[in-house]
Formats: sequence, structure tokens, C-alpha cells
Amino acid sequence: MQRNTLKSFQWSFFTALLRKVILFGVFLLIAKAITKEDLGIFREFSLVLAIFTGISYFGFKDLLIVKKDDTKALFQQLFLFSIIISIVAWIGVILVAPSIGKYYKSELLASLLIRLSPLICLEILRIAVRSYYQKLLKFKLLSIIETINVLVYSALIIIFFFFKLDISSLIIIFYFGNLVEFILLLSFETPLIIETSKRLFTRDLFRDFFTTYKDNFRFLLTATSNNIISQLINDLPVIILGILFNPVFIGIYYLANQLIGQPVVLACNSLRQVLFPTFTFMNNSEIYSKLHKFFSIVTLLAFPLLFLLVIYIMNLVPLALGDKWNEALPIVAILAFPLATTMLMNPISSLPYVLELPHVEMVFMIISLTLKSLAIYLGHYSGFETALTYYALVSVIIHLGFIGLVTGLVQGKILSTLALILLKTLPTLAFIALYLLLGNLNFALNLLIVTSLVGIYLLLGWKLKFITLN
Repeated sequence: MQRNTLKSFQWSFFTALLRKVILFGVFLLIAKAITKEDLGIFREFSLVLAIFTGISYFGFKDLLIVKKDDTKALFQQLFLFSIIISIVAWIGVILVAPSIGKYYKSELLASLLIRLSPLICLEILRIAVRSYYQKLLKFKLLSIIETINVLVYSALIIIFFFFKLDISSLIIIFYFGNLVEFILLLSFETPLIIETSKRLFTRDLFRDFFTTYKDNFRFLLTATSNNIISQLINDLPVIILGILFNPVFIGIYYLANQLIGQPVVLACNSLRQVLFPTFTFMNNSEIYSKLHKFFSIVTLLAFPLLFLLVIYIMNLVPLALGDKWNEALPIVAILAFPLATTMLMNPISSLPYVLELPHVEMVFMIISLTLKSLAIYLGHYSGFETALTYYALVSVIIHLGFIGLVTGLVQGKILSTLALILLKTLPTLAFIALYLLLGNLNFALNLLIVTSLVGIYLLLGWKLKFITLN
């Protein structure tokens, strides 16, 4: 089965960058319009919906992507299940909203969760349909639809910014973009959706669903456990910091994470959705070869670009936002390090599933969740920044450990792979050292010098072929 994985990734990646540019400007407007506390509550609201959405599929979405046969039948079963479970999740959000409000010390959060709880149904169904596009490797179409989502959301934010942008309107606008995406996803597969609608709630479809679930129960149980743990790991800072600090600090963390994390998350998601189904068509030696190429691209090309993004954020964001968000700037620098290693780990995190060893990933994630939680808890005694510093350090070590794990699973050389990654990180570390040495210069001159040197490095690397996407 011939698939041009590189072209799929390039399209997804560059449209993701376009979305990041748009969202960056829009997010600055949001940060100017609302308070730190409101921004923290918005993050907590979206986190609650994301957790409910992530655990609602009970592994069936992963089964659709992994299974090589009966794609249409599996999608119809998933769609049926998604409708039923979305209603259950809707009720669940309403019931737990008061407790979540107490957990995060915010009555407003509890009120928002109750009033806007129907949004959970939208999210569950939207992501279920997206998984079908992923299975069919329709990444270009997905990228276009995601970009339309961002354009709609951003346009509405700009309009409301000049009238009234508060936390309620922010949430509604954000999920309205997702509604537009869901409608477009349905429209491009109209025949399938019509056929699925005709079969919904029929005895045959229920029977097929229960048969599939029974036949794949072990995989689904493991995948569900992995998804829950993964969700907790991904949002661990917000979850634990919500106990230890008030929503203002959540707002500071969220702003910092959005400024530096958005391009990383968008790029990782773009590549992961390509690699997950593509890896299923490869043997171990082919996967190992792809991994080495991927690690080289990230360390030699993406790391220097991430470094430039960090220093531009730290120097230019204060000019746009004033002193209101200065507390977020050190957090940007701290988060850059675990986000860098996330770029290496996240896109290949599906490999244990591909190799039909999801239990291996589950054990690893339990260890990761425990260590990261402990790091944040121990660090909080010395303050907010220290808690995140401990978290960042442990995260980097864990990410490298996962790379070693998957390298071993495909029968590759673990030590040499990790050594090459560290070696190819040296150019970026050199740029960081140079930037710190130039710290006493005018910030504009400092940015010009470092940007020019990174540009020269990338140009030479491209010409000399030690940086290549081929």
C-alpha cells in the first residue's frame, strides 16, 4: 500500500503552523481582554470536557484505527456507541460539576459546566468522526477542515473583542469552531453518514457492536486504561496545580503553555495522526529507519526553530500585553525543555499499539504519572516556578526513557539512538548559551544576531544535506 507519508506530514505541519500564527495573535487579544483568573477557569473548563471526551470511547476509537479490515462497519458501531455515551457523559458532567467547582475553588466553573454541558456531546461525536478520516489517511482534508475551524473561531474572537469578550462568550466561540468542523466532517462523508443513520439503533448494529467489543475486550480494556492515564499525564500540571494553587496561577500557566505549547502540540498532532496508521503497514526494520529520520529532523531542524520561538515570545509578548502577564515569561522558558522532548516522543507514542503491546505503554505511563505528580507536589513547597521546574526536569528524563523503550520494541540500538539524539541537540544548546552570553545587549540586536545565526545554520544544513526531510 503506497502512501506518501512525508507529503501528508508536510501538508499537516505547514497548515498547523498557519493555524498557530493565527491563534497566536488571537490569543494575545484574549489575554488582553480577560483576567488571569478567567483564563484559568477557561482552561479548567476545557480540561474537564477533554477528560470526559477522552475516556468516553473505552478504546473503540483506537480499535477503529488499528484494525485493518471492516473499517466502515467499525465506524458505524463507534458512531452508535458515541451517541449513547455522549448522553451519559452529558449527565455525568452535570452531576460532578459542583464537586469540580469545589476542587478548583471556583463556583463560576461549576456554573459554566452545568449550563454548557451539552458541548460534551459535540466533542465526543466530532472526534469519533475524525478518527474515521485518520483511518483513511485523509490528512490533507483534515488539515483544511481544522484550519477552517480556526479561522471561524478567530474571526469571532476578533469581533467580540471590540464588543464584549468574557469567559462565557469565549467558551461558546471556541466550541462553535468545533461545531463548524463537525458539520464539515459529516458533509464530506455524506453517503456514509446517511447509511449509518439508517442503521442506528437497529438490532443488527447493536449485535455487531457487542460482538466486536467481546472479541476485542482485552485490547479495549488496555487501551481505555492507557487513554485515561495519558489524559492525566498530558494535563497533569493543571490537574495538580488546581489543588495547590488558585485559578490565577492556572491562568498564568495556561498562557505560558499556549504561547510556547501551541506550535508543538499542533505539529505533534499533525505528525502523530499520520504516523499512527502509517506505522501499521511497516515491519520493525522499516519503523526503526523511519524513527532515525524523524529524530534527526526534530533535533536538527525543529529544536532551533523552537528556540527562536521561545526568545521571540519572551521579548515581544511584553510589548503586546504590558506587565499584566510578566509572570508567565519564566514559565515559557521552563516549559520549552519538556516540550522539546515531547516533539520527539509524542508523534511515536502510538507504536506500542501498532506492535499490539499497549500494556507496555500502560506500565510506562503509570510510572510517568507517578513521577511527574511527585515532582510537582515536592516542588510546590518552594513555589509555583519550582514546582514546574521539577516537573520539566522529570518530563525530559521520562520522554527520553520512552524513546529508548520504543527503540527496544522495534529491536533497535537503544544507547546509540539516545546518544545520537543528544549529539544532534548540541547546535540548539549552543544557540541557548550564545543568547545568554549576549543578554546585556539591546534586545533587538540580540534577537537579530541569534536569528541570523540560526538562519545561517539552517541554510548550511540544508545545502550540506545534514538537515533534510527526505
